[in-house]
Amino acid sequence: MAESTAAKPQYQHFVPQFLLRNFSHPYKPEGPRKRVKPKHDKGPRRNEDVVSTLDLTAEPPTICEKPVKRVLGLMNMYQDTTQPAEQQQYLEQMFSKLEDQASRVFRKITKAFEDKKEGIWITRDERNLVRKFLFLLKYRGKGYHRRFDHETPAGYSENDKELFREYMADNGFERPLDVWFNNLKTIMELDMDLEGKWVRELPKRMYHEDAMGFFIHTEFSYMAICTPANANEEFILTDNSYNIFEGPNHFGKDKDTGKVEGNAYTPLHEFAPVHPKLMIILRADIFPNPIDDEQTKAARALNRRLVLDDVYPYEVKSLLADLPITKAQNSYSRIVNGRLEMTVSQECWKREKDHRFFFTFFPVGSKHVNTINAILLDNSAPCTNLVFNSKETFAKTLEWYLTAPCTVGKRVIEGQNDEKFIKRLEVASRSLGSEEKTVWEKIYLPGQFGFENYLKRHTEMRSQYWKWVLKRDQNSNPDEVEDMEMPDLSFLRVYDAFWDLNIPNMEEFFQLYESLGGSRGTLAKDFDQVWRMARLRVKLDSWSSGIVAEPIRHRNRNLLIQAYVRLPPQRIVLYVKHMRATIPTEEYRSYLETGNLTHHVISPEKLGKLIHDVGVADIQRKWKPDLKMWGEIDMTPGAFPMYDAILNLALEQPGFIRDCGILEIESLARQVQRDILKNKLHEQIGIKVRSLFEEGQVIELMTRAFVRPKFMAALEGKLEKLLLRDLKKVFFELAFPTPPVGWKA
Repeated sequence: MAESTAAKPQYQHFVPQFLLRNFSHPYKPEGPRKRVKPKHDKGPRRNEDVVSTLDLTAEPPTICEKPVKRVLGLMNMYQDTTQPAEQQQYLEQMFSKLEDQASRVFRKITKAFEDKKEGIWITRDERNLVRKFLFLLKYRGKGYHRRFDHETPAGYSENDKELFREYMADNGFERPLDVWFNNLKTIMELDMDLEGKWVRELPKRMYHEDAMGFFIHTEFSYMAICTPANANEEFILTDNSYNIFEGPNHFGKDKDTGKVEGNAYTPLHEFAPVHPKLMIILRADIFPNPIDDEQTKAARALNRRLVLDDVYPYEVKSLLADLPITKAQNSYSRIVNGRLEMTVSQECWKREKDHRFFFTFFPVGSKHVNTINAILLDNSAPCTNLVFNSKETFAKTLEWYLTAPCTVGKRVIEGQNDEKFIKRLEVASRSLGSEEKTVWEKIYLPGQFGFENYLKRHTEMRSQYWKWVLKRDQNSNPDEVEDMEMPDLSFLRVYDAFWDLNIPNMEEFFQLYESLGGSRGTLAKDFDQVWRMARLRVKLDSWSSGIVAEPIRHRNRNLLIQAYVRLPPQRIVLYVKHMRATIPTEEYRSYLETGNLTHHVISPEKLGKLIHDVGVADIQRKWKPDLKMWGEIDMTPGAFPMYDAILNLALEQPGFIRDCGILEIESLARQVQRDILKNKLHEQIGIKVRSLFEEGQVIELMTRAFVRPKFMAALEGKLEKLLLRDLKKVFFELAFPTPPVGWKA
């Protein structure tokens, strides 16, 4: 689409001005009052609203004052240049209207706090507006802007790029940025109706993965409002405050790109500073509540198991588990003898517009205020500004963060930007008068080591771990044991997982892994994801056993595998290896050694499925070594395993050879099918085949039989002859099992 004439440039905030003003004060310049301010001087004017900030764009970082109208924003961030000039700022106009509505609710909250009330009652509509607005504060930020700010689908490189690009193609979007604009517009227009129809409708109107993100953000946590119990303490505000969470997360570094990315995460607490003295906390709905009845306790325990215990191979402890907050009270229930009771019967209850919710202003102590600020500081490396209210209070906050034990963060990757950032914060703290020693810990990601160094690093980490265990066991003071910091075991988990696959030659296997697109930097992430894939596959069967009909269970398995095979091919290799945990057969090894086909012969989007199907077929063959797939099928019970193997392993699992991912073979297969149908060659097969199999299945088997002798000729010059011969053998024995010449059933 040709771009229209650009509209007038605008500075557009990702943190609204009405929130920034809660952190602001009138500008009072030093020195005598000037009569006229030069037009070229863009600094703040006397009495203009400004915020105090640590400017991280300066070198070194500098404490200064910035106008509210020119901080925490970007030029033309929401400008849609595909529209006519007069319509290009439609998103900014929509934000303006929504902010006007939301600001009234937030003003009610801050007014109630300033009036020293214990809390505030708000309606269901107001609560829904706040929840929607908090998600938009997260989704409209710089991080999401960077994610979508590309002119072509190829520029989008997040973990969901295959799904995202498919969504773009299916819905006619030309730029990732257009998807973001549509998502923002859809959420702003969303009516969170009382019946909950929006839950089903939202994924139809926007990118489904982000629609699910909105649903989880608004429905799987509860909102509470905190205020410092100590009058001398305050909360800070950063560029990305609304995108930060507290909870378990894993990171890995890609050696090729140098980029450190999250492997897995579970938000337990998310943050929304709205005032130096007010922080909205979104707490995951898995923490115990003393007033819960037995049914609610069981539901919480199940949710915790699903999102934590079944995901992470270690106990997850939240830094804010003891944060003294609870769910809001409401107008349709009451607490009686320590238990929650409904004021109407459960059968009669339904959501009503006039339902109200009472949000208490929970006073929290220094430990929690410092921890929350530390979490924000620990994630502020990509930020431009750290906004605060009082310089003296900020100086203490910064000093506490830099000198506190590393349980609150400051675990940096040697040589990366986060180490440099800690040193920059140290310079800022020194400029504010601190003389305390900064404490941080260097960590190492598995991707930083070659396989030749794994054993040495593994030995060092094991030694460190057992020293910690010995120290813990010899310490009789429970408080000191609780404060002791356990060494990072992420390296050990990856290393041990690698050995669990029973791979005798790591360097040889890594050459294969690398040929499929992996690197030493992606290994940790891939292992972590493979572990989760395997657990989910097992859970899918165990949860549905005896409850769900077998055809539906079979369909669910197929849907899960369809999602898996879209993942990077090197991860599929690890997944299949994880399922087998044995040395591959020579046939499977031959197939995997053709990993360099990724960019030359097999299309990348099909390679993962082929690797998976070959691996599963190989596993099945090893489980049933006596199975002869292409014997004569009679009507006796003993022939059923052969018939079942043909249906599942040869036909259903691989699908059609015309979709195999090799363009030359796909073209040949389609031509062969046309000839079979035109000349009715499939009728040459015996009558029993036509009575046992559907016509389309017979045609598929015939197509493979006719393609097989022409396979090498079709790919001549594409691969070395020996490698091509090996590929042919595995292709027609494991990938697309093919009957021998003259086979009849």
